[in-house]
Amino acid sequence: MTDSRPPKTTEILGIACFKFQDGGFDAFERLSRQAMKVVKAQDTGTYDVFCNADRTGAIVIERHRDSDYPVRTFRLPISLSERRP
Repeated sequence: MTDSRPPKTTEILGIACFKFQDGGFDAFERLSRQAMKVVKAQDTGTYDVFCNADRTGAIVIERHRDSDYPVRTFRLPISLSERRP
């Protein structure tokens, strides 16, 4: 008898594309550095940021070897985001 369950996911990959308005890149850069520190401290994954030369756009590629890590972090209070009025 064969097992009909799908194979267990051992990694998860997230890709996000950003387009910035005036001054948005600076805030993104600061928050992205904080996010990198969190990922490096709490997970075995990677967090890479690629920006275009004129600083109007970026792509973030986040890869986690522990597929449960993103689920756990979504349950945490948001600490990196800025509140806007």
